[in-house]
Amino acid sequence: MATTYEVIESKTFSAVTSVTFTSIPQTYTDLVLIVSASAYYASPTYLTGGVQVGNGSVDTGSNYGGTFVYWDGNGTTGSTYTGSTTSAKYIDITATPTDTGARGMWILDFNNYSNTTTFKPILQRNIATQTTNTTDFARFGQQTWKSTSAINTIKILNIDGTNFYSSTATLYGIKAA
Repeated sequence: MATTYEVIESKTFSAVTSVTFTSIPQTYTDLVLIVSASAYYASPTYLTGGVQVGNGSVDTGSNYGGTFVYWDGNGTTGSTYTGSTTSAKYIDITATPTDTGARGMWILDFNNYSNTTTFKPILQRNIATQTTNTTDFARFGQQTWKSTSAINTIKILNIDGTNFYSSTATLYGIKAA
């Protein structure tokens, strides 16, 4: 079965700690959010990204959880880590390591986002490249928003409170053919 991606909204942002998509229509089967971001920071040494979802407003409670695996390396060696969250306050999309020129790309699939009888599974793929450090980063995971409410609001935030710069985010709706 073929699918069609339709742009719901695109945002370009800089000098802010968060950006929010609101009034997301409930006429698609799934959503895909693609973010290309960088941040100003001195410490910590990476961008601690997060996504919160909700219905009418974002859920800031401990209603997110999931598992992930990541790889970081310089092309010849690497390390992996498998982790999990059970009661987080956001979907963890940390993926930009150690230098100010780094760019992170986050792709999140919100499956069955408008269903009001099940929790919402979210698949994530995060990658980052750096400008001064030779270590790149990749992360893959499945997380869940533990609510049966339909998603009509998505907020991208920098958890450590520093500003994003030169960033873009596009939200796509997917319709089954």
